[in-house]
This record gives sequence, structure tokens and C-alpha cells, in this order.
Amino acid sequence: MEITGTITDASGAIVPNTKTTAPNEQTGLKRETQTNDLGNYTLSMLPPGQYSSVAGKAGFARVERNGRVMNVGNVGRVDLSLPGGDAQRTVLFGTPAEVQHEVKCNIDALAPGGGFVFATVHNIQAGVPPENILAAFDTAREHDRYRAL
Repeated sequence: MEITGTITDASGAIVPNTKTTAPNEQTGLKRETQTNDLGNYTLSMLPPGQYSSVAGKAGFARVERNGRVMNVGNVGRVDLSLPGGDAQRTVLFGTPAEVQHEVKCNIDALAPGGGFVFATVHNIQAGVPPENILAAFDTAREHDRYRAL
């Protein structure tokens, strides 16, 4: 028995190298893997039981889907979409590339029709690397869809 699926972000883009886990809800037994370059994963050799599908990656919120019952010979498909994560944590501890990705995902998810504000009213925490601040502002400027009047 196996669970297979694809991990995407809020905009539908694939998310490679995402840790994916299938814990058995009754026994606690876990199988773990990572998504490949296409965002696909397969968790094989699962004993019969009821499983959760869990995925998480830096820069994204963890997501979990419960209650997948696996019987002998089953192949289950569980596609998961990772919502944007904790931007403060990414800006503080992430790499400039992770900061750029987070900003772009937030713009893609929140900008259509308004609702996304990227402005100097946001406080920058102590300890944020200067290159992460520049990465955030440069990415916001590059992917700006409309300008203030």
C-alpha cells in the first residue's frame, strides 16, 4: 500500500524538497520522504491502517490531512497545498532566496483584487540580516502589480 501525491504552494506552483510524512493514526508508525523536483512524493510499504498526510517546509505553514484508510493493495492519492508560512520567521532565519519566494507567494496569493500591503509600516525585527530586508523589498518592487496613486 502506498500514498502518493503532489505538494504545491498557494499559487499552485510545485514545492520540491518538501518533507512529507504519513503517520498511522492508531499505532504511531511513520513513513517519511521528500518531494522530488516535480513536487511529487510516494510513501510506500504502508501496513493497513488509518493514516494522516503531513507536509511542511521552511517558509510555509505545515499542513495535515487526516483519516486516509489504507487496506491491502490500496494506492491513495493525497495532494496538499502549503499555505504561506510565518513571514517573520522566514525574514529572520531564512536565506535571501527563501525570503524572495515567500514575498512572491504572498503577492501571488493576496494581490489580485487588493488585500496585499507591502509598506514601511511593517516593523523589521532586530537581528534580521540586511540581505533579507533587501531581498524582500526588491522582490516586492519587481512583482508589483499596481502602484499607489
